[in-house]
Amino acid sequence: MDEIRFEVGKRDDPVGGIVDAVAVFVNGRNLTEIMREIELPFAARDGKPDLAGSYVGLPPEAVFLPSQRLLGRPEEHYDDWRGKIAVLGCGCGVVGCWPLLVKITTEEERVFWNNFEQPHRRRWHYDALGPFVFDRSQYLDKLQRSGDRRKY
Repeated sequence: MDEIRFEVGKRDDPVGGIVDAVAVFVNGRNLTEIMREIELPFAARDGKPDLAGSYVGLPPEAVFLPSQRLLGRPEEHYDDWRGKIAVLGCGCGVVGCWPLLVKITTEEERVFWNNFEQPHRRRWHYDALGPFVFDRSQYLDKLQRSGDRRKY
C-alpha cells in the first residue's frame, strides 16, 4: 500500500498575505515535486517550463476532517470536474485557476487516487502517476487534525 501524510506550512497568498497550506506527501515525496517531474516535459514542449508543478497546498479546512474533499466528495465549485477533486491548487491563491485533479474512490478498506488531470492542459498526460492505493484506516487517521501537530 502507498503511504500518505500531510504537513501544514505557510505560503504567501497574493490576496490574503501569509496563509496556512497543506503539503501532500505520497510515499515520502512531496506531491508538488512529483508533479513538477511529470509535467516538465509537457511544459517545456509548450515553451512554459515554469508551469510544471506550479501548485500549492490547499487550506487546512479543505483537507482535514470534517472536510469530505479527500474522501472524494465535492465541496467547492472547483471540485467535481467530471467526478474529480482538486488536491492541489494554483500558486496564485485561487484553487480552481490551476488545480491538480484526481479521482478519489473509497472502499471499506482502501482509498484510491487515480486518473490525475490538469484540466487546462488537455495535452499533458499523467499515465505515469498512480494509481495510489492507501489503507483506509491509516488514511482517515491522517485526515484527523489534532492539536498543534504540523505533520499528519
